[in-house]
Amino acid sequence: MKNMRSVIISCALALALAAPVGFAAFAAPARAAAPALIRIGLEQNFKGAARIPLDNSQIEIGFSNPGNFTPEATLTAKTGFAVAPADAWFISSGAAYPTYGDALAAVLPGFFPAYTQNGWTLYGGPFATPQDAAAAKAGGKIAGPAGCRVALYDGEGIAAVFDNPGAPVLINGPQTHYISLGGRTYRGVVEFSRVSGGGGITPVNIIPLEQYLYSVVPSEMPKDWPAEALKAQAVAARTYTAYMAAGGRHSAGGYDLCDAVHCQSYTGFAGENPATNRAVDETAGVMTYYNNQPIQAVYFGSDGGATQNSEDVWTQALPYLRSVPDTYQTEYKTWTRSFTLDDIQNCLARAGYDIGGATGVSVGSLSPAGYVASLVISGTAGSQTLTGSEIRAFFSPTDLGSLPSACFTIGPSAAPGQSAPLYVCGASGAAGSAPSDFSVMGADSVAGGVAAVYVMGADSVADYPLINPPAAGVITFSGKGAGHGAGMSQYGAKGMAQAGFGYRQILEYYYTGVDVR
Repeated sequence: MKNMRSVIISCALALALAAPVGFAAFAAPARAAAPALIRIGLEQNFKGAARIPLDNSQIEIGFSNPGNFTPEATLTAKTGFAVAPADAWFISSGAAYPTYGDALAAVLPGFFPAYTQNGWTLYGGPFATPQDAAAAKAGGKIAGPAGCRVALYDGEGIAAVFDNPGAPVLINGPQTHYISLGGRTYRGVVEFSRVSGGGGITPVNIIPLEQYLYSVVPSEMPKDWPAEALKAQAVAARTYTAYMAAGGRHSAGGYDLCDAVHCQSYTGFAGENPATNRAVDETAGVMTYYNNQPIQAVYFGSDGGATQNSEDVWTQALPYLRSVPDTYQTEYKTWTRSFTLDDIQNCLARAGYDIGGATGVSVGSLSPAGYVASLVISGTAGSQTLTGSEIRAFFSPTDLGSLPSACFTIGPSAAPGQSAPLYVCGASGAAGSAPSDFSVMGADSVAGGVAAVYVMGADSVADYPLINPPAAGVITFSGKGAGHGAGMSQYGAKGMAQAGFGYRQILEYYYTGVDVR
């Protein structure tokens, strides 16, 4: 029986640690087409879970043969099911059966079907210690904790144990073909297996790529946005998925992507919408290529007037992730964050930086697109310079979390009698001077000095509110945009769609030198 089934995950797999959000520091292998099936690790609610509830009253258990779900048995339970690690001791009857049904028909009092590397058998238990198992074995063989077992519960007790490191159990909804885990419903099948050496279970949703996108697109872009913007989002998400699946970010965990924003937001069936499903269907199979390979089609919410070069956000310069002016984005996200020096001190400690007591924060340099490229944290015993994605992430330990973008100014901090110019996205002039395409919108007195605010393209002060002088010991950041700034701006895509551009034109604008097909 085991020869009929192909193994798709090994018990020796370990969960992968998260890589920097939005960018993979690796080059994807050559791959011209997207995978038909995608494996999504359901980390948000169940990463390494000790118990996972299944709300279905009826499920189908099965295996991979090869890559396709092969049903083994249909189980019914009025109160639903649950899956959990099985680290206890058991008694093995030693008998072998070809199917779950045969094992169930031959079940002994206190025993239940168990799938092992030799096929189906019967287990008795569970027992807390080997001594307890030995005392009750009644001629059976003791099966100790293997660190790989998964137990399926049916509301009354154990319905089956899966003790094979080569064949994790796959569960399907036989009537609806939907599986509900802890109140969240998914298409496809869900796989349950153990990580190396024990630990919990991270379920893996195995689903056709296009159905996966049904949930991703409305999770990443509002469903009521223009159709061409939704299509651009569908193609970007499809391309990004293909690139990441080929690159293997989560291969150590046994899946292609996770369900968090770390990869792409995926909430399952409940997040689907007819408008976004249509955008996926009408672009089915279409991806964005550079040199005939799917690109790393990163995207973000809103920029500050221009997108970023990839190397100014992360480290690798990619030819298709070049800075472009965002002339079609008409809606800009503006934000303000204020931090005390105590907040900054806590962030330093959490990051492992020792520069004494925090005394201030200043902009070190700007990227060609006008984003903050380096941020200097000053202390009583030195300074620490932050660059790239760390600039935003540095503030994550605070109550306000990471900075929405790296397109910001820092609040007035002038010494008495001096001026403190505030740099805004796009500024390239020397301190105290305003570039020709900037307007001085107003000024506040700061401890006897003046803090001028330079704003590019603003028609009124309301377009970019002035920063009032902060309280003593408080550092204020005021910025535009949301996200890392590289690739496709989602608000920019919306603006281009509203201006009459098609999804291919949108993608070709934000991704330099690409082919959309």
